[in-house]
Amino acid sequence: MAPLDVSILLSTRNRVEILARTLEAFRALDTRDLTWELVAVDNGSSDSTAGVLARARESLPLVALSEPVPGKNRALNRALAIARGRLLIFTDDDVLPSHGWVAEYVAAARRWPEHSIFAGPIRPAMPSGTPPALADERFRFASVAFARYNPTSVEGVVTELPFGPNHAIRSRLLEGMRLSESIGPCGRNYPMGSETELLLRLRARGEGVVFVPSAPVVHVIEPHQVSLRWLWGRGFRFGRGQVRLDPDVSSRQLLGAPRYLFREAAVAGVQAAYGTVINSRRKWEWVIAMGIACGAIREYRALGAQPASVTMRTT
Repeated sequence: MAPLDVSILLSTRNRVEILARTLEAFRALDTRDLTWELVAVDNGSSDSTAGVLARARESLPLVALSEPVPGKNRALNRALAIARGRLLIFTDDDVLPSHGWVAEYVAAARRWPEHSIFAGPIRPAMPSGTPPALADERFRFASVAFARYNPTSVEGVVTELPFGPNHAIRSRLLEGMRLSESIGPCGRNYPMGSETELLLRLRARGEGVVFVPSAPVVHVIEPHQVSLRWLWGRGFRFGRGQVRLDPDVSSRQLLGAPRYLFREAAVAGVQAAYGTVINSRRKWEWVIAMGIACGAIREYRALGAQPASVTMRTT
């Protein structure tokens, strides 16, 4: 079959209401003079996701696939196997893209012919009642918790790697390559970093990232995602992922993990407990920090790995 200008790729699992809202936003995209497809993979949903995707084919150039085995990267690899776009735009099922999202990526790819990776802003939309400390753009863990991404205000090459909800890669760059299926969303507890692992491989080959501020998406945050419990879990998964992605054999170990992680977990735990009692605006930060340290310890002990530094991507 003939190639297309763009393929939009996403995986979805048991989030039919959020998915329906995202599909509605895709219907409003400005895709004039472009050939494109939306490749959506139902990753083993038990709700009515399949029906929603089937109905969306009436109004969208949608290719609906099924991957029953849980795993976001497994699902995206299935999409990659059949995608026909020269430019592959990766996103999630909980975003609201800007009207010109696709067109702006295509235009940027033309302006930067020597580059193959592009990233747009990710702007979290916080639910009603979100604590002010979490809604503040200066929140230390805004990227870890909510995938906020806005490294600069002008178009150009940046060092910060993008996140899953909003980035694009020329398809030729991924010939013979696939996402790692040992990392990323899969069930409730997993090491984060599904797209980061691939992007790190590409960066090691000399590829840079071009930031495209005119191609933003809104990342819809659900009410349960601003609770202390969820944020601790998010930090835990992030800590696990950092052990997978950024190994460093220089630190001394204790019980199978770097010594400093036990200290960081203890300090953050005390701070989080104290912050919760006095209702400090920093309790959210301390809870996530504790989760990161605990997640890293868990991953080291599970893998029997050498020590690593846990490099936090924060804004």
